[in-house]
Amino acid sequence: MHRKKKECGKSSHFLCVQLRISVSRDGLSFIKVWEIMGEGQYTWTIPIQLLKLFINEEKERIVELNELTNLSHSWAKSRDEMLQEHMNVVTYYSDMVSDLENHTGSTFKSSVAKGAPELEFVATNLHIQRMRVMTDKKPDKSVLYDVVTIGAPAAHSLRFKQGGLRRLLFSSKDLRTSSSLMLSEAHVTKIRHLSQNVEAVKAGIDSARDSLLSAAEKCVAPELKQAMQMIKEKVDQLRMQCEAELIATGSQLACDALQQDNTDGCREPSSDWVFNGETYIRIPPEWHLDTLCQKLEQLCLWLESKVDALCQLKHGIASSWHDCVSLVVKEVTVQIELVMRHVRTCLSLLLLQVECQWNSLGLSPCLMGPRHRRDIVLTQAVSVCWCVVLCEIET
Repeated sequence: MHRKKKECGKSSHFLCVQLRISVSRDGLSFIKVWEIMGEGQYTWTIPIQLLKLFINEEKERIVELNELTNLSHSWAKSRDEMLQEHMNVVTYYSDMVSDLENHTGSTFKSSVAKGAPELEFVATNLHIQRMRVMTDKKPDKSVLYDVVTIGAPAAHSLRFKQGGLRRLLFSSKDLRTSSSLMLSEAHVTKIRHLSQNVEAVKAGIDSARDSLLSAAEKCVAPELKQAMQMIKEKVDQLRMQCEAELIATGSQLACDALQQDNTDGCREPSSDWVFNGETYIRIPPEWHLDTLCQKLEQLCLWLESKVDALCQLKHGIASSWHDCVSLVVKEVTVQIELVMRHVRTCLSLLLLQVECQWNSLGLSPCLMGPRHRRDIVLTQAVSVCWCVVLCEIET
């Protein structure tokens, strides 16, 4: 077998090699191979995009924590500590994004630079290799082979004195399991899932409300009825979400976290006062979730009666239809916001409690815990996976 090698192109981004290989004893039959190896164009792009996603998540959590007001001294202190932790993440990751966006030169991270802190989110030795093979007898037909190589995703910049990501995750899991059910990742997942469901229902109510107002402006009875039915269904879904056990736990937690108004502890208990273990504290009216939901249902019934009355009219003036329902719709909207504020606060307090407990065990949910190492490994792994997917699509 004879082989001839020709370097057909070389730059800072790719290397192209052409091979002509004899596959017969007489040397008359050959296969031609074109091999291209280069840097993945997403080696830098994927880390930047993922870091921006991480930053947005942190900013959302900062907004949630800032909305927790009128807390007792201990809860306010815990909130401020976690606020600082999350702001540190935003600052650190924003600096990383700036460094990567301002990077010039090759987009390849070699093994020599695997421990560089400024490149810790970039995959090491990420190559994309494409080989095209064809025979001299059928030059119009060829076969493609794509190979993506990468160094093992790891946080080399953080060293491995206490182990890698796997060891840290197993250690943190053991601590959470031995401490409290409240510390489990599954519990946090349930809180996040419930929050997403509630927000989705809220978005559905907003959409149905806009449809109802639009139908009222056009004096279209069928559309008005349909929008009203959708509002009723979504409000029922919201009520069901509010009956979740997590919301009840969060409501009790809110009672403990509220700023104490009765400092002398002499007030007798009543429906508006609860004992938190040390003294009686007053519960504002908006913290009676059942009352809020009942009022919301009453307002929906009132709105439905208005809609039924309008639909029975054969003729109507658009402005009068709109004016007839807009006032009730406004009150329904305000009441929904009160319910949502209650739910958001409850879930945010539950997450704050978990974060504080993790922090007390040395498992900070921010930069000092496994989270930083996890984000690095995840970003590197996603980078190579994305390159593989693109190679498959192009092939």
